[in-house]
Amino acid sequence: MKIVWTNQFAQLPDKGGGTRHFELASELYKRYNIKTTIIAGNKNYLSGEKVFKKQGCYNVGNVEFCVLDIAYRPGYVLRTYSWLEFAIKLWTLRDVFKSADFIIGSSPTIFGAYSTMKLAQKYKKTFILEVRDLWPEILKDSNKLSEKSPVYRFLDNISKKLYRNANHIITLSKGQKDHIKNYTKAPITVVYNGMSDGIVSNIENIEKYNGFNIVYAGALGYANDIETIVKTAEKMKHYEDIKFHILGGGPYRKYIDDAIKKGLSNIIYYGMMPKKEAFRIMKRCQVGLLTLRNIELFRYGVSPNKLFDYLSLGLYVVSTVKGEIEGIVKESEFGETVEPGNPDTLVLTIEKLYHRYLKHPEYFERQQGIDFVKANYSRRKMTEKIWHILENMKRS
Repeated sequence: MKIVWTNQFAQLPDKGGGTRHFELASELYKRYNIKTTIIAGNKNYLSGEKVFKKQGCYNVGNVEFCVLDIAYRPGYVLRTYSWLEFAIKLWTLRDVFKSADFIIGSSPTIFGAYSTMKLAQKYKKTFILEVRDLWPEILKDSNKLSEKSPVYRFLDNISKKLYRNANHIITLSKGQKDHIKNYTKAPITVVYNGMSDGIVSNIENIEKYNGFNIVYAGALGYANDIETIVKTAEKMKHYEDIKFHILGGGPYRKYIDDAIKKGLSNIIYYGMMPKKEAFRIMKRCQVGLLTLRNIELFRYGVSPNKLFDYLSLGLYVVSTVKGEIEGIVKESEFGETVEPGNPDTLVLTIEKLYHRYLKHPEYFERQQGIDFVKANYSRRKMTEKIWHILENMKRS
């Protein structure tokens, strides 16, 4: 069995960014002998660096990774051209699509997903839509586009066509599923982001950094509310043994750079790095910080991978995301949710945890989060869900 999976932002495990699809593809081959070809843009969207020196298809382990050269353009409007370029260039890989048994198109690049759907239809292949972000709803909720604007209506029309024409839909949260089922008769399966089993299991026990350490790892974009993290660090600069470790890249890195230039010494910025290296730094901290802006869509339409990364590394989670993610944090019994976009509330929570650490440092060494995510959100369990989707569709 062969799958072709398109995602403009897919990354290899030795790069920073989205490694979900590579990890799932590796597990599909290892457990079920299913060969996957991933088609992505030849750019790391966080660092701006090329994935390979030139576009083409490369064998990486048991996964075929095809990359297309796409011009990177910052900003919502100019970025749209990059999405269109990816969607058009997918047609240059017709032979790859012809040889597939199943074709999966992944949003939020809905132009790429739409091209993937049309290629699946052209070659009479089963089309599966993976919805990682709800577009264009995120543009409306973040005040980037009016629901009445022609651009919004155009994007909304594309997303509804994708829902209606998919043979099966994968979402990353129950909230996404509940939203989409109003527009389609296709079966929908929730396949959460999850624990990177192989990377975590290969990280040996590492000594914690001195003092009390909070880490944020991931994209530094508009949605991630980096300003709240920086303001929190500013308010806590008088605590000499509390440090904020930040890993990742993106346009809002400027807030971190500016703070460090102004002498804010309790922020340590590492930039982009391979996931295994990032995990080694994260594991040396006590708390994993998950921040998103106070946007209604984030209550039901997201599944941040960093939540599962933190828990799998034994970190206590402090999250500002309400709704479904808040429920998962509560269920883990190793984290808590605070008001989004409020540095004062975040300061109070970190102070409380810091004083707990001074009295009972062993509290942050518990297996609580690790056991929870292993039992419920391992990549292996998520891969099993995908295998069941494929097997059921093969029989129908």
